Amino acid sequence: RTAMVTGDHVRTAVSVAHQCNILLEGRPVLLMDAAPAGQPADACPVALSVLYPDGSVNASVTRAAVLPQVMMGELECAVTGKGFDALLLPPYEPELLQPMLRRGTVFARMSPDNKRDLMELLGSGLQTAAAPGCPKLGLHVGFCGDGANDCGALKAAHVGVSLCEAEASVAAPMTSRQQSITSMISVVAEGRCALLATYQIFQFIVAYAMAQAFAVNLMYTHGLQLGNYQFLIQVKRRVHYMMYV
Repeated sequence: RTAMVTGDHVRTAVSVAHQCNILLEGRPVLLMDAAPAGQPADACPVALSVLYPDGSVNASVTRAAVLPQVMMGELECAVTGKGFDALLLPPYEPELLQPMLRRGTVFARMSPDNKRDLMELLGSGLQTAAAPGCPKLGLHVGFCGDGANDCGALKAAHVGVSLCEAEASVAAPMTSRQQSITSMISVVAEGRCALLATYQIFQFIVAYAMAQAFAVNLMYTHGLQLGNYQFLIQVKRRVHYMMYV
């Protein structure tokens, strides 16, 4: 799953997401923005509207009608920074938060704190505010950023890749020399290779130790022991195998 998190206007972000094939062409987009001031306390905390492919907007939609469509994939979902803040105000409403977290594809007008909170919600949950009952997805999250306003999200994500060598590179664990999000694919591939190699080395060490322990016990049973030359050959073979792995 790929999502766009930007500080641009929501209509600009939706247009760019369509050009990048992050949003499907011809599918309406549900916009979540902050509700107007002066609404009753029990009213919906966000204003919902549907943006159609021809540019028209339908603001007279109800949450009961559009939220199930978002969860089923019939509507795309775009959230503004103010709408994101409104959704995180207690008491939390999972009926609104779950579609935003699970199906949200475009997050526009996001502040640095909003970006960090989004990474935490997609991952292990909010770490700063006292947020009992706030939902989380428990996913492994990667984030690419190129500015100082991305530092919080780069640190909060499981895999943070800076696309420049300026302020963001200080906070990010990794820095890409190519200013392209395709570097995230290389990071994931190299990480999986490193994990596989670690498992193989661990398996070899365990198997070698068990074989060595069995051989030593067997030789001690018959009153024998390895000579210096035999032991040196064993160590040499082990080092060569580990270098090969």
